[in-house]
Amino acid sequence: MQYSHPIDRLAVKLRPALLVLVALWGPTMLISYGLMLKSAFETWPWWGFALTIASHVMGWLGISALIDTRREQTHRTSDGQS
Repeated sequence: MQYSHPIDRLAVKLRPALLVLVALWGPTMLISYGLMLKSAFETWPWWGFALTIASHVMGWLGISALIDTRREQTHRTSDGQS
């Protein structure tokens, strides 16, 4: 294995455990995220809530674009293209 950062090597070793933890904690995160947005909707002014929703949507779109770009690069590399 070529040189990589120690944190990368640790993450590869712990990947199965991390996936199990994500599967267990993911629903709790999503429920608490929804409850937080519901509370914000009930207490914040409409413009503050709208800005929050817009910024969160842009953040999620950015993360999905990053994941998609990496998959596309991996797919191109595995097909033998540069």
